[in-house]
Amino acid sequence: MSDTIWLILIALGCGVICLSGGFLLLTKSKVARFLQAWGVPFAAGALLAAAFLHLIPEVFHAGTVDVYTAMVFVLVGFVFFFILGYILAKWHKHGGHDEVDEHSAKAAKMMIIVDAIHKFVDGAVIGVAFAADVRLGLVVALVVVAHELPMEIGDFAVMIKAKWPTRRIIAIQVAQVLAMIPGMLIAFHLGANMKYEMPLFLAVVAGFFIYLAIGEIIPSMQKGRNRKVYREVVGVLLGVALVGTVIHLTHDYKHVHDHEHGHSHSHHGHHHDHSHEHSHSHDDCGDEDHSHDDEDENDHEHSHEYDHSDEGDIDRH
Repeated sequence: MSDTIWLILIALGCGVICLSGGFLLLTKSKVARFLQAWGVPFAAGALLAAAFLHLIPEVFHAGTVDVYTAMVFVLVGFVFFFILGYILAKWHKHGGHDEVDEHSAKAAKMMIIVDAIHKFVDGAVIGVAFAADVRLGLVVALVVVAHELPMEIGDFAVMIKAKWPTRRIIAIQVAQVLAMIPGMLIAFHLGANMKYEMPLFLAVVAGFFIYLAIGEIIPSMQKGRNRKVYREVVGVLLGVALVGTVIHLTHDYKHVHDHEHGHSHSHHGHHHDHSHEHSHSHDDCGDEDHSHDDEDENDHEHSHEYDHSDEGDIDRH
């Protein structure tokens, strides 16, 4: 199966999980609200863990970028998405889903545009991660889903408050999720052809994740009406713990796999060298035998000449 098909399937899988929160709001609103209340701080912790425990270490591990340059690109990613978020916030704020007034219809329309751009960026982030490493891509996809799941619940709430038909809401949300696919494919193929610049892309993604956590999610939690500090703290810690555990497990698997792969190559190289030495030894033996044959032949010729000389002396006598 080609990489493109795999990426499309992954994008669709992420989309289905994200949309499940919105569908849950349509059927069991209390459960959806509970999931959103805990999902927002969880997403903040997951994003911070992915940035500081996975993406930035991967940049340093590549060995092609010095620390200063890497951190500059992390900062570039943070500032770029801060500016982009500020521009998009003029139309719509993710943190304001529960405070929509009589302008709900207009807010819903603006939200559609903003979220389509957001989904495209999410897809691009996942695509870059998969271009770097499959395990990194899976971790980044998990974090993006953790971030988007509570956001989808809020998006559904805005459109429901705007009194849009259920079919229209579902169709719009599905179309937004599909915006992840072109972002993912474009970023993946660009990243696959720019391996040397990949650490810089990952640094920008790390800056994006840090911005999402401390520039969008945490401020939205602090402005909430029913704010509960313990839930925010515990949610962030759960996000850090879960994603950190997943990262640790993937690193252990990668270390074991690379060790076994390297040991296999080392054994193959040793066997090749041994065969080469064995063959070289045979060649040396052959050369020695050939040298011995030459010496025997020369001795024989010398002995033959000596015999003829003796015969000549006898005749002269």
